[in-house]
Amino acid sequence: MVRTVTDRVLVMKSGEIIEAGETEAVFSDPQHPYTRALIAAAPRLPDPETLRRSPADA
Repeated sequence: MVRTVTDRVLVMKSGEIIEAGETEAVFSDPQHPYTRALIAAAPRLPDPETLRRSPADA
């Protein structure tokens, strides 16, 4: 969700900013291990376009 609605993102751990930058850059190439762990833990939601297709479209 954050990736689709923001231009910049800050990652905080224990009240400290540990990573900041353009959203796409942080998500594509996270530098801090905590940021990588957060991204890996996020659920993968299905593509909305795929959900709109009916079985007959397949």
